[in-house]
Amino acid sequence: MNRNFWLLVQALFLCLYLFATPSHAQVYRTVGSLWAGYDPEALPLDTQVVQKSVEDGIVLEKLYYTSEIYKGFTVRVIAYYGYPKSAKRLPAILHIHGGGQTATKAYVEYWAKRGYAAISIDWGGYPLEHNPDEGNTDWGPLDANQKNKTMTYQVMPNTRDNSWFHWAIACRRAITFLERQPQVDKSRIGIFGVSMGGRLTWLVAGIDHRVKAAASVYGAVDMTEPLPGIPGSEQIKLTPAQAAIWKGALDASAYAPRIRCPFLFLGATDDFYGNMDFVNQVLKRIPGQNRWQAYSLHFSHHVAPQQAADLPLFMDRWLKNGAPWPKNSSVSLDLTTADHVPEASVAPASADDVTKVSVYYSVGRNPQSRFWRSATTKEIAGHWKATLPLTATNRGLHVFANVFYKNGLCLSTPEHFVSSKELARSGAKADDSSTDIIGNLQQSTRDWFVPGAGPNPIIVDKPLALDRQGANWRIATRKVGDPKWTPPSHAGVEIRISAAESNTLLVVLVENELRRGKHEHTYVAQVPIEGEARWQTLRIPRSDFHLIGDRSPTTSWAGVNLFSLQSQYKGRVDTGEPRNHVTLGLPWRGAPPQIGVVSWLQPSR
Repeated sequence: MNRNFWLLVQALFLCLYLFATPSHAQVYRTVGSLWAGYDPEALPLDTQVVQKSVEDGIVLEKLYYTSEIYKGFTVRVIAYYGYPKSAKRLPAILHIHGGGQTATKAYVEYWAKRGYAAISIDWGGYPLEHNPDEGNTDWGPLDANQKNKTMTYQVMPNTRDNSWFHWAIACRRAITFLERQPQVDKSRIGIFGVSMGGRLTWLVAGIDHRVKAAASVYGAVDMTEPLPGIPGSEQIKLTPAQAAIWKGALDASAYAPRIRCPFLFLGATDDFYGNMDFVNQVLKRIPGQNRWQAYSLHFSHHVAPQQAADLPLFMDRWLKNGAPWPKNSSVSLDLTTADHVPEASVAPASADDVTKVSVYYSVGRNPQSRFWRSATTKEIAGHWKATLPLTATNRGLHVFANVFYKNGLCLSTPEHFVSSKELARSGAKADDSSTDIIGNLQQSTRDWFVPGAGPNPIIVDKPLALDRQGANWRIATRKVGDPKWTPPSHAGVEIRISAAESNTLLVVLVENELRRGKHEHTYVAQVPIEGEARWQTLRIPRSDFHLIGDRSPTTSWAGVNLFSLQSQYKGRVDTGEPRNHVTLGLPWRGAPPQIGVVSWLQPSR
């Protein structure tokens, strides 16, 4: 055999060897094996400050640091870093932005003004401020950017090629950056992340014990698990083999038992990402008692100011030796009351420091689209009790409470669930009759929320009051998904309203909003309104509501679970065609309207 033949054979064996070695094809099934051998402090950071300014006593830098070297390519992450001028031995914060976002200068400035050093990294692959001139993280040959989602959920053939692994490395390297800064006390580093950044917070807190306090905002857990009783409702679709790898090595639930620092979860009761039911279970896997949660009522992907206030108080407690936090409270249920109406009870551990307890309950199956009723509470010697009238007992019962404290904290109890079978065994009655009146917004907006109010706590908040929302206002409720307010099959809508100028009101009803496994449809009626600031009654028959995209009238309200009033609708066409987006209506002229009673309109009226 000639020499060329042997060279060919050797080359073939070399290719097979390279493909089979762990660096080219390796499945990692546990957190420990995935991170084995990795040292976040080993590689030089090679920090390069490209911009620096000082304003109001705050130093702000734009910089690059080395995250990793992948197949010979040096990954350089861009970030904002800030701190109070001339300060030393400061506690430090790492902010991890959400999906579609970039490093957030406003958070760095916020924490610096509060006496912290802070860094916000750009892990997602979009340029700073979404402006290419501002600079961007360079992932090179890695598909670890959100514009190319190839590796976001791929776990084979090499689990270490998954994007979340590399994003977590970028976060851990940011911690290395912080601990090496002369302004920072490396024993006092905390992290918080929003949405996808909130999911990264679970991972980083579980694998990097340099973290001394961690707060996840809407961070998703158990992403390969279907909702109970709802097949096909998983957040990500993987084969059973792939799902096992994900759950063991990359899901937040695998990292929770490894978390050793105090942990706060901030969420929204109806969040599309950080599923309240799953989070409730995964939080219990964190060892010890230094774990808390707080939920904003009715919202999806928004933390209201009352709960957002927990974030700085949490960091102050654990990074600045602030005042101790109260122990977690719990809610208990009595199903054996004399009138067969369930009763909730909350006994906070620090009752003298409590200003209010609000009890909420729901019979909704899907945690992303429940309507949470507010119960009437009464305090008796440090115990808060609330009766929970039911319109249906065949769906089970979910209950939790928000406990408000004198120092500005609002903390939620873990969610308590009672099955329909337990309700039946106890003899619980469904004697709270249904009603056509959806609400009176002149009296209360407690059961309403603002869709798309913004995900970033503290720095972004869209007010609920219509008179503060401006020309593109909207307000919504999920009451119509509760049996008490379910629309009659042929009903229209009646609205009392007053507007300063003539406009067109959009009344929007959504069928199966955020109900995974079911197809979502959106129906809209465009209703002209007279101006002159006089009260008028709008009577809108069901035939005026049309499916967005093809103008087909609705034939039934079955499955409707979201009702909203708004000046404009911006969303996708959901007729089965490609997801084209549509805009209906115009910006509101004049001040937003005053809205009174909103009710279902029976055909005979």
